[in-house]
Amino acid sequence: MRKCVAFEMCVMVLALGMLSSIQAEIVKVENEALQLGFDAKAGGACIAFAVKDANPPLPLQPDYAFMRPIFEPEQATKPVAPIAFTATPTNDAQGAGIVFQALLTEASSSRDVADMTFERRVWLPKGKRYLEVEEALINKTPDVMGARVGTINAFLLDSQKDSNEYYLPTERTILQIVRTSIARYYTWAGTWDYTPVENWMGAANPKSAWSFALVLDPKLDAFYATGIGSTCGWLLDGGITEPGATFRSSYTIIPVKGFRGFVHASRRLLADVTVVAQDGGVTVEHTIAGGVAELGKVTLETTLMGARTKQESKLATLEFADVGVDGVSQKAQLAQPQSEPLVIKVTAKGDGWQEVYEAYYEGKFLSTIYPGYPWVPEYSRKKAF
Repeated sequence: MRKCVAFEMCVMVLALGMLSSIQAEIVKVENEALQLGFDAKAGGACIAFAVKDANPPLPLQPDYAFMRPIFEPEQATKPVAPIAFTATPTNDAQGAGIVFQALLTEASSSRDVADMTFERRVWLPKGKRYLEVEEALINKTPDVMGARVGTINAFLLDSQKDSNEYYLPTERTILQIVRTSIARYYTWAGTWDYTPVENWMGAANPKSAWSFALVLDPKLDAFYATGIGSTCGWLLDGGITEPGATFRSSYTIIPVKGFRGFVHASRRLLADVTVVAQDGGVTVEHTIAGGVAELGKVTLETTLMGARTKQESKLATLEFADVGVDGVSQKAQLAQPQSEPLVIKVTAKGDGWQEVYEAYYEGKFLSTIYPGYPWVPEYSRKKAF
């Protein structure tokens, strides 16, 4: 096996960590678009991640790790004994992958899942620029066990430390986490948020052409994000696992170009909305891309709703002729000045499909002008999964 430091390619490399096992043999998996390296004996974390057609490339950063399993919230920051996985390649005509398997101990997981078998399958479909991860907690014991598992991802999208931004769809609309705060100087109470309303999260960086959309399992229980340390993650909670039963979950990681942030992510559609309000009116810029495949023709219908008055204004319909897997953008305008916080409602339509999503824009109508105050927007969202 090649070591991760021997990835001699002109690629985007997300410094996903050298850890203390830099001299260990790395288990590698790749397809035509991606190349990943895992340290199976030191927790199964991905410590090298490359997009082969990336231009410009991103620099390699030490001491970071991607896709590290956790089983309790505190393990996002608390060191635990590494899981010693066995790794089995599973390559065929449809793609390339690795199956990791380990018997969990209390030291490497938690009391609720110790003695369960943990499996993780990483799969790179042939020719595609995304990866799928399937996980299973298998209860081969005679006892009722737990069903909690999560993932922590520490990585940089730019060489500047702590510069990643994270996008979390919560009851308080989409939180944009910048370092330890919500964008626009609102305090964020902690690194975990237990109010997800949609099963995705995004990672972007103002200085990077590349972003990550992470489409998560509907059993999502909580988000984790902090700009300090450039770390994001999630936790799933399936309750209990009976003897002989298996708790299964999955997620999809999609590297994408051309996005400055996210307001929506699914396996089909990635989307962002940027709003600029001036005296002459409001401009809404839409950026969209296909998730795991090209979309072709897409139509966007946009409605602006006042968060206070509930009055609605429809914008011109936008038509995208050929949407691929990189971001493309168009703008629509409302020739009226902003008079209150706005909810941007979008309906995206394609060949035989439709998805709806929303964004929230305060502009100069901030809920508080004082840094350090909790953010309580004039609009909230309900769980959609």
